[in-house]
Amino acid sequence: MPVKGRASSNLVLGTRSAERFRNRNSLCALRLHRHPPHFCYLCLRATELTHGSWCLLKGVQVQILFWAHGARRGFGIEILSALCVYIGTLPIFATFASSQQSLNTMARILGMGNALMDIITHIQSDATLAQLGLRKGAMHLVDIDTMRLALSLTKDCPRRTMAGGSAANTIRSIARLGVGGGFIGKIGHDRQGELVAQSLTTAGIRPLLRQSRARTGHALALVTPDIERTFATFLGAAGTLNTNDLSPSDFVGFDFFHIEGFIAQNHTLLERALAIAKSAQLHTSIDLGSSNIVDENHGFLRRVLPKYVDIIFANQDEARVFTGKSTDEALKEIAQLCSVAVVKLGPRGAIARRGDETAAAPAIDVPCVDTTGCGDHFNAGFIYGLMHEWPLQQCLHFGCYMGACIIQSVGASMPETLWPQIRAHAESIAG
Repeated sequence: MPVKGRASSNLVLGTRSAERFRNRNSLCALRLHRHPPHFCYLCLRATELTHGSWCLLKGVQVQILFWAHGARRGFGIEILSALCVYIGTLPIFATFASSQQSLNTMARILGMGNALMDIITHIQSDATLAQLGLRKGAMHLVDIDTMRLALSLTKDCPRRTMAGGSAANTIRSIARLGVGGGFIGKIGHDRQGELVAQSLTTAGIRPLLRQSRARTGHALALVTPDIERTFATFLGAAGTLNTNDLSPSDFVGFDFFHIEGFIAQNHTLLERALAIAKSAQLHTSIDLGSSNIVDENHGFLRRVLPKYVDIIFANQDEARVFTGKSTDEALKEIAQLCSVAVVKLGPRGAIARRGDETAAAPAIDVPCVDTTGCGDHFNAGFIYGLMHEWPLQQCLHFGCYMGACIIQSVGASMPETLWPQIRAHAESIAG
């Protein structure tokens, strides 16, 4: 069939993130998905898109067919129309969007971690922690008998249950900001597993969940009167996630990959996931998770992180254990292992380093009810800023802003009433 139309002269093809189209006025981006797994961007002038036109794409004929029309305003991006594109006889379903901002507006993020239910329990004193043999402020993996004992000892304490998991919290939060997402984890054949899956789909996240014969895991957050959290985590089904559950095809179509440090307990799984993500050219980030996780897996993390990870998140304790140095020096050392290093300072805000650039942002002063999920939501805000190529200080600010929003209520799920305000704040930063 002969090539028709004029679009071929302005057509540019690039791999997922190899091409960065920065012309904010005249260019539009077309995101393509197809099977067998393939992902690319097409960039062409919007005025030259016509129904039924054929283009020559590196020797392959491409036909553009409009199958749905209409304009609506999405968060930070104007959706012009939906397209169906054919390469030969193979249909490719795509989303067409104006690039008034940059192509990064269309970025998507994949997360991986422990798919858990959180049980937030406020205890009266540290005595309960001593009874359970738990070190205050740390995350402890416990067996089912210890979990049952913990639940029994706290049965009369105020309690709230909701979907949790560190990486899952981050991905849910980013998704509520309008970013497409997916999440890899493992659940049981039970009601708790259904709730975990529902929490993802409700947020618009593709649940790439495997199922196990084990029950769905849960994390008991024991909150003392000083708002410090100590976690007793029974992994259950989440702990059975393994390399056989990973498929390279699940990583196709994403730009960023975020994983939680708690997965470091399974060295083979963490390294395999990071290797697949890097092979797929995703920007990779990790939250170190807990100082005891860092301590127990220090040598492994030292070997793997420089090889695969672009962005490292740590709190002060994790940074100190990882490097053996003070906060500022720890930041410099971690930044030598990756592209961007971030150290969260709790009530003092956060600092970050990218190459020779260092930035800081203060915490936002708000009443603190519960710090569960604060770090996860900070990560979401920071990554969102990176996706949109904000300056490092603005990424930190928005991370601190997200953290301030979550600590004003109990649990790691942001109250629905806050999201319009959060999205408006993000738009004000973007200008």
